Amino acid sequence: TFPVKLIVDTGAGHALALYNGTHPLIHLPDTVIRSILGRGLNGTIEGYYGRIKSFTLGKFQINDIITSFPDSSEVGGTFISNGRNGNLGGEILNGMSELGNRLSEIKGKK
Repeated sequence: TFPVKLIVDTGAGHALALYNGTHPLIHLPDTVIRSILGRGLNGTIEGYYGRIKSFTLGKFQINDIITSFPDSSEVGGTFISNGRNGNLGGEILNGMSELGNRLSEIKGKK
């Protein structure tokens, strides 16, 4: 278990994306599938899908979560320079109504 810095991406369809090389303990799982992960502002995002043992956010824990690992060339320098290790996508957020309600409150306070 180790802490990571994630950006919350409510528009992302995936559950979790981790960026290789941004933390000594973030690496590809033993079994991965090479794939097109999606589309971004700069075009197609390629990388790998694999399962990580578990992910904990507050009181929520998800085991064997499918995680995407974008190719390092696909990850913008801004994310890495800000110390981010990945992003938290809509697949997890949709299942966490308490977190979703809190994000809605924050969004409404603009």
